[in-house]
Amino acid sequence: MAYTAAVTFDQPHPVKDKSGDWGWMSGTVNITEYNSTLVEITDITKHFKVVKRVVTELSDECYAFYWNSTDSAFDAYNIQTTLTADTSGNALTYTGGALHATGGGTVDMTRAEATDATDVGAANFIVYGTL
Repeated sequence: MAYTAAVTFDQPHPVKDKSGDWGWMSGTVNITEYNSTLVEITDITKHFKVVKRVVTELSDECYAFYWNSTDSAFDAYNIQTTLTADTSGNALTYTGGALHATGGGTVDMTRAEATDATDVGAANFIVYGTL
């Protein structure tokens, strides 16, 4: 199965910065069929000489998208969190923006690449690059 991504932009052309050499666009990417063999998303790259940064949120299917600058497409990862409580009843707490295990409990967070032929969902993004 092929990598399939549809892009919808919030504006028709990149918004230029003061220098006119850099610009940004925002929109939504919907990856309805993920494949680890990435295909360039020309709907994004055609607007920029070089894409420098792409920032996304988690997709509506809870996948994290990361811009792969080599292939000019999004890698998708399923974020997996494993909480293991200890047997003495110690608690998990959320402080300082992170989960902490008191006593013998553990918190493990890993990411695993999405499997091929998976609908990894839609996410909003901002792309920044040279024009």
